[in-house]
Amino acid sequence: MNKYIAGAVITLSLFIILFGKYQYDQKLSNISTDAQAAISSAENVPADAEENEPSENENETEEAGDEHLEGEEEELERHFEHMPEPLTDAIKPKLAENETISVLAFGSQSLTDSQDEGLDPWPELLEEELNDAFDTEVFSVETMSVGGMTSLEMIQQGVHRDVAEKQADLVIIEPLLWNDNGQVSIDHSTEHVSLLIQAVLSENAQAVPMINPSQPAYNTVNYPIQIEGMRTYANENDYIYIDHWSDWPDITDEELLDYVDEDDHRMPTQKGHEQWSKSILSVFTD
Repeated sequence: MNKYIAGAVITLSLFIILFGKYQYDQKLSNISTDAQAAISSAENVPADAEENEPSENENETEEAGDEHLEGEEEELERHFEHMPEPLTDAIKPKLAENETISVLAFGSQSLTDSQDEGLDPWPELLEEELNDAFDTEVFSVETMSVGGMTSLEMIQQGVHRDVAEKQADLVIIEPLLWNDNGQVSIDHSTEHVSLLIQAVLSENAQAVPMINPSQPAYNTVNYPIQIEGMRTYANENDYIYIDHWSDWPDITDEELLDYVDEDDHRMPTQKGHEQWSKSILSVFTD
């Protein structure tokens, strides 16, 4: 009898051990299955899914970038609102396409460092200031100086045709009135400017001529009358007239001598070149 009881106990013990091992193996199997499923699910997620999801900092950066672009566009539109229409028509499409805008500064020795004093002339300053104002590098300003030549000599020597051949988008014309002073009447000066503009437009009908009077000269009498005659001519013919004289000290004010030399050549000082450049810039930006 005891044999049978002992056998039964042994059998039951073995059963319990085997059943426990089976349960343990099942748990291990379930854990393994769950782990494989998790790995498979992770592998099926696109590699760049996490990268494509913008972080809060990235969103803020994008928003700041958008605001910056909107601010630049608003600034450009403000420039165009105040700019003469011919200028807007000439430069707005080129700015949009990032194309070069060629500007020709034509005039006397006052466009240059004529006395070799180490000055930065206003056309060079203007190029930098235009590009800064429009946050671009498309403005290219070229200087074409005829030195002490009068407007009559300019026509006689065919320089007006040389100017036209440049085919610039914008032509800032100093009408050589300081050189003409005492030698060429204002009526003839305006005739010569007309011939110059006609030549420019014959080569490039889309060019925008701008009349930019010569620098002020201290304590002069007849010269301001010539300047006023050129202003009248420009207004009557609907040409853009750059009224930079209004930004300089009056011709009777000794302060003008900080801007323009008093000696015979009466050329702009560095301060004068800087003022001249700013005045022309204001036609584009104010």
